Amino acid sequence: MQNRRVFLPVLLALAVTALSSCAYVDPRASLDPLDGFASEVYLLRDSESPMDVSDTVCEDLNGCEKAAESTSVRLVRFDSPAHANDFAESLGHSAYQSDRFVIQYLDLAITTAGRDMIEVTVDNTASDSPD
Repeated sequence: MQNRRVFLPVLLALAVTALSSCAYVDPRASLDPLDGFASEVYLLRDSESPMDVSDTVCEDLNGCEKAAESTSVRLVRFDSPAHANDFAESLGHSAYQSDRFVIQYLDLAITTAGRDMIEVTVDNTASDSPD
């Protein structure tokens, strides 16, 4: 009887540990827009680097966590795809949603091929899924 009292809590602790290790962790949840993506995403001009604009962009934007931009492209990370969707829809054709990220095209002269390249790059960066 004494062995069962010790065995049951140990078994329960092992089961909880095993189940929690199976939990899905979104690799994109902590991906930083400033340095988490290839530089091609920003269509950088000579001697340009993307800048952290989180303080100004996220100030009044529901669910906004981080933002970075170049003169051509802004990339914004949200706490959920739903908040990202709300923002992307508010921007219309000048934006593209990729899960919890929104690409905002600041330079409307970016070609369709340029947009496609940016969108594929963002879509495929840290896009592991539990499926």
